[in-house]
Amino acid sequence: MGRLVVSASECDSAMLTPYIFFNLIMGVIGVIQSFDTQYVMTSGYGKTPGGPVDSTLVPVLYLFQNAFSYFKMGYASAIAWLLFIVILILTLLQLRMAKLWFITKATRGTDSTYQDACGISR
Repeated sequence: MGRLVVSASECDSAMLTPYIFFNLIMGVIGVIQSFDTQYVMTSGYGKTPGGPVDSTLVPVLYLFQNAFSYFKMGYASAIAWLLFIVILILTLLQLRMAKLWFITKATRGTDSTYQDACGISR
């Protein structure tokens, strides 16, 4: 492959990296907070959500059960705070790890071929 093609691909990855990073963080948060699929699939008339032997009991469904089925509001609030702390820690960990793979203009700004491919003026 030519040098210009490689530089153009680096330019494209530098432009797409923030979008991929945002989707990574939002995806992790969405997976941790999944609730509706498990609730709809496992709850029914006279059944407690969570499936057989609590096989689909995710943290948010457990929180919901304690708050609205067993009326343990304090316990459910504590679970919500723990869930918040876990999500916060995972997000901060991802932000810290982003420095290892995040491509910015500052990291590639000295390469003249990269500047030409990306249209960066000197």
